[in-house]
Amino acid sequence: MIRVLILGAANIAERSVIPALLSHTGFKIVGLATRSRYVELQNRFDFDVYSDYEVALSLVDYDLVYIPLPTGLHYKYIKRALELQKHVWSEKSLAQNYDEIVELVTLANQNSKVLFESFQFRFHSQLAELKKIVESGTLGKIRLFRSFFGFPPFKDYDNIRYIKKLGGGALLDAGAYPIKVLSEFFEDELEVLSASLNYSQCYEVDFYGSAQMKSYSNGIDIQIAFGFDNFYQNGVEIWGSEGKLFTNRLFTAPKDFNPEIVLSSKVGDTVVRCSPDDHFANMLDYIKLLLSDTNIRKKEYTQILRQGKIIDQIKRLSNGK
Repeated sequence: MIRVLILGAANIAERSVIPALLSHTGFKIVGLATRSRYVELQNRFDFDVYSDYEVALSLVDYDLVYIPLPTGLHYKYIKRALELQKHVWSEKSLAQNYDEIVELVTLANQNSKVLFESFQFRFHSQLAELKKIVESGTLGKIRLFRSFFGFPPFKDYDNIRYIKKLGGGALLDAGAYPIKVLSEFFEDELEVLSASLNYSQCYEVDFYGSAQMKSYSNGIDIQIAFGFDNFYQNGVEIWGSEGKLFTNRLFTAPKDFNPEIVLSSKVGDTVVRCSPDDHFANMLDYIKLLLSDTNIRKKEYTQILRQGKIIDQIKRLSNGK
């Protein structure tokens, strides 16, 4: 039984992660810390609720801390948890800059602890089906890989994604997804050739952006796009010499949703209907494996560093603030 402490009461924690943890036989929530919702949540759950993050971290009876705090607070509390010899599971993005990420990965490696950046779509059967299609050669030689995640503005003007000091901005939030999916399809180091971050007139954070990359080992062009001020859409589009593939809701498919992959070729369109899947439950199975398998753990370190490096390159090429 893996004992979990939750640091923060974000929507994703209350809506998706806490129910998944409560229904999984391999995990037990032993506490939750929240500054803003302490009174509200104190009597809602059977586990202890704390009003101070440091006090909660000082507990001795947990194995893994889950951190759904704003990105700007991740570095401080991830580092503290690792120093306390605890395993860490954090929401994306792991930190605000590459130097912080390198420091955290180095500390996790030195202490032989899990450091896991949460992207649940990696564990949905839809992604496995996409990989199967690409590897089958149905599309021929891959020429272009596009990934995207955009959604409309948030209704609350004080949303944490709009606050610079809390690590806000579209790149670290929406942009993290189309960057992360690249690690599922490309093993080589990718070079960012050009990038653009467009800033809001009302806030000091980027609201939408894009980047052009290259996989030199196989000659594939890569494009990503992301933003807070868009029609809702997320997924991938892959061009091949013999056909094209398109999917939507790759990153946010609810567990009762039937994803569809559209394959287009000279003979027409084919729709591959995928079964519903619970990627949060599947992710918990993977996290449990991470705690016992050091080889897989090191692969996560590599992916985290790669993610941070690409984000850093996009910032620099777009003169990111």
